[in-house]
Amino acid sequence: MNWLEFALLHADEPRTVHVDGTEVGPCLVRNEVIFCPPDTVAPPGTPVTLPGGRAARVRNAIFMDSCGTGLPEHLQLDIQRLDAGNTGQRNYSPAGRSTAGRNERTA
Repeated sequence: MNWLEFALLHADEPRTVHVDGTEVGPCLVRNEVIFCPPDTVAPPGTPVTLPGGRAARVRNAIFMDSCGTGLPEHLQLDIQRLDAGNTGQRNYSPAGRSTAGRNERTA
């Protein structure tokens, strides 16, 4: 079974995403993970536009070999959705601890 056959079998409707401005599909989009055709190129940090126009950024890209499992080769993109005002960057304190999500008090 190749990627196209697998995607058509396991998706209600094939999805197309835009990876760094390039249309990629068919893809399976599940929350914070996108399963893409094996020839997709998307290193960490690559901008992604999800179906519906929401913005995201690739956190990690993992090539998944079939390794005798019966699943076709594909690329798994772990993504971080970017909401308005969220650039995907974290602020770090001098001690190396993340300050993201904390309410900081000012005097």
